[in-house]
Amino acid sequence: MSNENKATKHVARRHVPLPVTTFADLAAFGFEVHVWCPRCHKWGRPTIPAERLRTRFAGAGFRCGCGAPGYPSFRPGPHAPKGRGDMIADLYCPHCLPPWEMRDIRLDQPPWSSVTLEKGQRLHCQAAGG
Repeated sequence: MSNENKATKHVARRHVPLPVTTFADLAAFGFEVHVWCPRCHKWGRPTIPAERLRTRFAGAGFRCGCGAPGYPSFRPGPHAPKGRGDMIADLYCPHCLPPWEMRDIRLDQPPWSSVTLEKGQRLHCQAAGG
């Protein structure tokens, strides 16, 4: 087996794709879109038009009213319960432009509970070279 095939097989085993890829997927699981403006230092809540719901959230561009590019943050809605013993994590993709974050995901709830990570594996953003 060539070194290239070994490297590809190794990466394939280490990276597990995210179980959500589009704005519609996020909305279906109760996530809200928030956008940070680095110029105004304020959070905004954009309206996602229906024609954009089926597009990838990773790499989606947002602009503040001041014209600065925004950085998206996807968060569970205000009624998402949190309890003692919940498996909660934050995800980030610094390789996407703009970089995004997903806050307070519950690993024990769908869609995250459908993903099984083995030792040495991690979730991988498909838009960041995958």
